[in-house]
Amino acid sequence: MAAQRLAKRVFLIGWDAADWKIISPLVDAGEMPTLSALIDAGTMGEIATLNPPLSPILWTSIATGKRAFKHGIRGFVEPIEAAPGVRAVSSTSRSCKAIWNILHQSGLTPHTVGFFASHPAEPIRGVCISNQFAESPPKSPKDNWPLPGESVHPASSVETFGELRIHPSEIGDEALREFIPRLDEIDRSRDDRPAKLAAVLAKAATIQAATTTILENEPWDFIATYFDAIDVVSHHFMPFHPPRMPNVSERDFELYQHVITGIYKFHDLMLARLVELAGPEATIIVLSDHGFHSDHLRPVADPTAHHANDPAVDAAMDAAWHRPLGVLFMRGPHIRPDDRIFGATLLDITPTILTMFGLPVGQDMDGNVLVPAFDCQIEIERIESWDGVEGDAGMHPPGKREQPFDQAAVMQHLVDLGYIDALDQDAKKNADVAVREGNYNLAVSYMEAGRLNDACRLLEPLYAANPDEPRFATPLARCLHFLGQPQRASDIIERLIARHPDLPDAALLLAAVRFNLGRQQEAIDLLSQAAVRNPNDARIHHMLGGAMLATQKWKEAVETYEKAVALNEADHESLNGQSFALLKLGRFEEAAEAALRAVGIQHFFPVAHMHLGMALTHLKEFRRAQGPLELAVSMQPNLLDAHRYLATIHREMMNWDLAKKHRIAAEELMKQLPPKGI
Repeated sequence: MAAQRLAKRVFLIGWDAADWKIISPLVDAGEMPTLSALIDAGTMGEIATLNPPLSPILWTSIATGKRAFKHGIRGFVEPIEAAPGVRAVSSTSRSCKAIWNILHQSGLTPHTVGFFASHPAEPIRGVCISNQFAESPPKSPKDNWPLPGESVHPASSVETFGELRIHPSEIGDEALREFIPRLDEIDRSRDDRPAKLAAVLAKAATIQAATTTILENEPWDFIATYFDAIDVVSHHFMPFHPPRMPNVSERDFELYQHVITGIYKFHDLMLARLVELAGPEATIIVLSDHGFHSDHLRPVADPTAHHANDPAVDAAMDAAWHRPLGVLFMRGPHIRPDDRIFGATLLDITPTILTMFGLPVGQDMDGNVLVPAFDCQIEIERIESWDGVEGDAGMHPPGKREQPFDQAAVMQHLVDLGYIDALDQDAKKNADVAVREGNYNLAVSYMEAGRLNDACRLLEPLYAANPDEPRFATPLARCLHFLGQPQRASDIIERLIARHPDLPDAALLLAAVRFNLGRQQEAIDLLSQAAVRNPNDARIHHMLGGAMLATQKWKEAVETYEKAVALNEADHESLNGQSFALLKLGRFEEAAEAALRAVGIQHFFPVAHMHLGMALTHLKEFRRAQGPLELAVSMQPNLLDAHRYLATIHREMMNWDLAKKHRIAAEELMKQLPPKGI
């Protein structure tokens, strides 16, 4: 029997880099009224990004429910097969069906606008507008602005949508003053930041115009629309967001401090029209692929700075500015109103949308259905793989090559945004770099999925060719360490540290190797020295806290974890470690608070639920303790202490049968405690 269809229509809206840290105060102040009304009627939460956090990879994972090593998109550019050189990553490189292909094959009418890696536009039943559609406007509005070939499907719609494109010159001063109130004080012959903002607004308005045209004129079951404006504006203007950073001049701060809040309010304004046209019966999903630091965690560095021929520096810069948690919001039939969801990842979006349409979820998909978002019991059907289903799926035929268009302009745009390095004159060298970066990104994706042997297969040749490159040496050593080759891992890291003595990642890994070889004090010394050199690196404090836990230095563990959480308030693992140390110190109220914060960030965290229950038990709040302890064992049945504490509280409440059940379970698990380590 087919699963129940829960949604009549689904509208997926991508806001790249949107962050609740900016949104929440604006909503509270009444400055994002559209989103505020939707929040009251729907379910919201944070959504975890993936690694590597590159937009083409992330948005393709959102659209497929699969990691990079399954969907085939490895970065911003890819080598050209026919001749040496590179091109922007394309839809023909995706190796599996996207959500719009599956819906097309299922007889529904999907549309897509501007999604990453969607050029050339695919021949789906609805309108497909590729990510090249709004790119590379000419400097003068009087100059010809040709529409890239195959950027719009169907071909009969090319003229209609081509006329919707908005040139940056059409964004007048009145509009810019909404973002830069003191615009007239700027010498725009020397300061191009207002022009950059105008270009971003023009592109966003173009995507909005294309989407509203579809909503007004086309039948639809599903629409996916992608806006990159928040991400691009954040890269250019987040250093000027209040409070003023020490490296920002007072004049620049006064001129540009309102741009960030302005771009969010602009998106809320666009959202109002989209929601109105979608209608009350449509399910609305708004999400971002990651967040963007806006507070004390902002690095004292220009997020638009670009380091030619040094992808490692650029990747580190992105990682420093990006927050690993983005936004997720859903509203519609059968979605819980005024509720929160925890533990979502980008991989969960496609499985959830398929379930909304009553369609089976691919067993080869890496994500899960977001069951807690629904207000009814749902039936999840499974299929081995949608890629094995034959028939028209609105995809390009194998071997498809897109029509020629101005790749040079597209590539320069990626350079200008800081997404890729400036290209070399040597086409073969560019292709080699693309292959190298693609293999590295693929290895990182394998590592995140726990497929360490596959990651090693890619990292070994990268390391052999670049033994002094930390990006390749560090992950290879980490894989070798967890694959039971600690000595080789140690050799690689010691060589790396000899050449890069201040490299935090290498010090962290060497400390882990030392600790697990039984050289605990050496590990603690390494981490302590690294913390002095890099006092604002939360990872170092987190790992040092783990070392303090493992050596039963409870007070030092609490203090060290506190530093980690101060630097990264989303560090649920440090909060959990702190909770455990506080339990050991008998500070039970603080332990419960730390554990509660941890599960608030990461709901699927059985050990933290256990620590919360343990703390409440010590506070004699037995009924409150029962819930998190039972949740912990439902998530992870082999938690010894959870069963022990459940036996205790059931004995206190005179539930003798349940007390006996958990006591027996604890006795059976007594010899299965995990080994200590960091």
